[in-house]
Amino acid sequence: MTASRLASPYLSLALAVLSLALGCGDDGGTDPDGAVLCTDDSMCDDGIFCNGAELCRPDAPGGSPTGCVAGTAVCASGERCEEASETCLPSCEVETDSDRDGADAIACGGDDCDDGDPNRYPGNPETCDLAGRDEDCDPTTLGPDIDTDGYVSTQCCNTQTDGSLLCGDDCNDATSGVNPGQVEACNRIDDNCNGSVDEDVQQRFYPDCDGDDFGAPGSTPMLACAAPVGDPEGCDTAGAGWADANTDCDDTDPTINPGATEICDGVD
Repeated sequence: MTASRLASPYLSLALAVLSLALGCGDDGGTDPDGAVLCTDDSMCDDGIFCNGAELCRPDAPGGSPTGCVAGTAVCASGERCEEASETCLPSCEVETDSDRDGADAIACGGDDCDDGDPNRYPGNPETCDLAGRDEDCDPTTLGPDIDTDGYVSTQCCNTQTDGSLLCGDDCNDATSGVNPGQVEACNRIDDNCNGSVDEDVQQRFYPDCDGDDFGAPGSTPMLACAAPVGDPEGCDTAGAGWADANTDCDDTDPTINPGATEICDGVD
């Protein structure tokens, strides 16, 4: 027997073992049929809106060779899917009131601004929210006026036809005496809802060290609704306080001030 005949069976056996080894090795994400398995949802996206988002689920029962699972149609029964605008529109031949709220869709000749939401239709009470949700299909209504003063809370908003957000202007809808129509009073409250408190209504009070109801010229006033309580800083005289005038020519002597009677003693 020649050497070539002895080597032939061993060579065939080696090739068979090598073939099995290659066939059983890790293919790095390729299934036995040669399809590449997905690793995230983006690998399954077919770019079509109407049939829903495809998901990567390699372990799902009955899944495709790539591991992708088909999406769910985005539009409800009675709606037609508009691929170009990626929107769901009512199919008026099938249903004019898809959300069963009693109002037909605008596209079907009705006045329901959102026929996919049963909580949005004309006549539905507008609720107060910052998100701008239009419950009654009327962008001019913002929400209830709790204190019935004719102004709606700043926390109540509605989306306008141009996409902007319009909100109320009542900074305290629990008190009828506070709203943009009020005249500002000196009470430490923003009565007119302009963001300032007691603007243009506070009074200037000047330190009156001698207590004669006249403050010294050049002294720094304090703005307040009423005369402050307590002695001004720097005044250590008994009876010191605050005055609404700063025309005292001698704030150390209570007998000398613009209200005193002039006598002939060589003193002003």
